[in-house]
Amino acid sequence: MIVDRKTLEDKIKSNKIREVILPNWANKKVKVLGLEILNRKDINIKHFLENVRVNDNMEARASSLWRSFENGIDWNEEIPIVLKNKGGRKDLISGFGRDVMFEHYADQDFYVYWVLECSDRKLERKLRLWFNRNIFSKPNEMKDLIEGAIQEVKENNISNKRSVIKKWLKDIEPSWDKLTIEEMLNTITERLGTPQTSQNFHGFTNKTFSNWVDTSWSPSSNKYNFKLGTFDMKQKLYFDYMLNGHEQHKIMDAVRRYMDEGVKTMFVCGVRVQDITGEKRLKNIRKNMIKDMKKVIEYQNKFFKKTDWTNEWRKVFEVLGFVPQSKNENNGDLLK
Repeated sequence: MIVDRKTLEDKIKSNKIREVILPNWANKKVKVLGLEILNRKDINIKHFLENVRVNDNMEARASSLWRSFENGIDWNEEIPIVLKNKGGRKDLISGFGRDVMFEHYADQDFYVYWVLECSDRKLERKLRLWFNRNIFSKPNEMKDLIEGAIQEVKENNISNKRSVIKKWLKDIEPSWDKLTIEEMLNTITERLGTPQTSQNFHGFTNKTFSNWVDTSWSPSSNKYNFKLGTFDMKQKLYFDYMLNGHEQHKIMDAVRRYMDEGVKTMFVCGVRVQDITGEKRLKNIRKNMIKDMKKVIEYQNKFFKKTDWTNEWRKVFEVLGFVPQSKNENNGDLLK
């Protein structure tokens, strides 16, 4: 099927073409100029094809896309996007498989494109990954963002700092959970040799936290005889350690314990050492952990249409405090 120009012109006039949506971080530097019918020969695709995602099978995507076009244009599919640059040149930034499809299946010389203008070329890869998140059949994968972030640092588009890389990842995939972001971040920073946290701070994982309990936690303040991952059935308590980023699933585990065993979970909280860049950062993350816990509670209350389950939640879990992680903090006691 080859689409004639009049069909495309009529569709543009109908204002029923799927709009291009820009992320908030691009609003000031990226401008949507509008829809244009462009000849594919006038579009620069070399740079795009050199920067496709990891293991992206363009042929397979084009074949799948073509099947949706066999009985006419599927206007629910994303419209390809070009960037208008100096000299009027238009660079393909997101083709959604169409360019290969047109070349191999339809011999289509022209099509409708969203035309964008960007004042900062360093945003190009970030924009391309942002648009790819909309492809239902082939969304971004972790490896796509990992390789993209590494290239961004190597090309000096972003600095080799853990916090900067983390923001870059979250800007592209804001709906991905914290644990996935952290997993990618750890891989990226390891491969890039990202500078580590200051030696003035230390951290504990679930495996190493017991060492602090046994060697540093003052017996006078450890009144529960806290032993990680164990039940005290006499007091109906369970002891657990919560790292930042784990708030939601840790609390839901506590809910299941309370419902199944009738026990309350006693949490000690900590911050991932790789997230600590200073005293202020450490304190802010601790505050945010408390906020995130409250959000989980609020979501559950809203879901079950309860305005106040304060007393019930006190039966489910309690935060004993934060483990000391700075050389300026008393290593023997929890921070309340």
